[in-house]
Amino acid sequence: MLKRFITFAVVASAFAVFVAGCKNDPEQQRSVISVASLNCNEPGQSDVLEQGDSLNLLSDDFYADDWSRVRFENKPYDGLITTDPGAPHGDFLVTHYHIHWTRSSGGPVLPDRDENMTVSIPSGKDNVGFVRLVSFQDKETPILTALQYAPGHIRMTAHITFYGHEVGNDRETSVETSLSVEFFDWVIATSDKPTDTGCTS
Repeated sequence: MLKRFITFAVVASAFAVFVAGCKNDPEQQRSVISVASLNCNEPGQSDVLEQGDSLNLLSDDFYADDWSRVRFENKPYDGLITTDPGAPHGDFLVTHYHIHWTRSSGGPVLPDRDENMTVSIPSGKDNVGFVRLVSFQDKETPILTALQYAPGHIRMTAHITFYGHEVGNDRETSVETSLSVEFFDWVIATSDKPTDTGCTS
């Protein structure tokens, strides 16, 4: 289960879409893929250090990846066009994503990162995948280790570009969305943290 404390806030994803295909060729423009929701549209926080099972024992502290749920939708570009699931130019496959960080207050940010993912979205339907927004390696960088055992916090924006293609078409298309992320050290035993019970969006 994902932990609620490592959720992330959607700031500009509700209308992020990418159209697969070429406008002049209806046979190659069957799908409009959108990011319907990211992290259940909830405010986001990232704990920079897990406290293990004891707040008084530093030796069991560790870094953990932060994951976020993303829901894609696949809608026909033309409502009059119907395609069978699995047919060319109908189903869509998301294959990888790129994360780029910015910080409105200035100062250092986390390094860019590329990750693979495989999410198949049938024509006319939606599907869910998971994004590794903050890796444990990110938490070993000086910008985040400076927050360990300290009261401060940092806000950054993750700009995420998803890449994919229609089944039967190798032309790569992409969509970009953004998330606001707050980093801080939440001093609570890992076993006492609430778990994610899922979401409806």
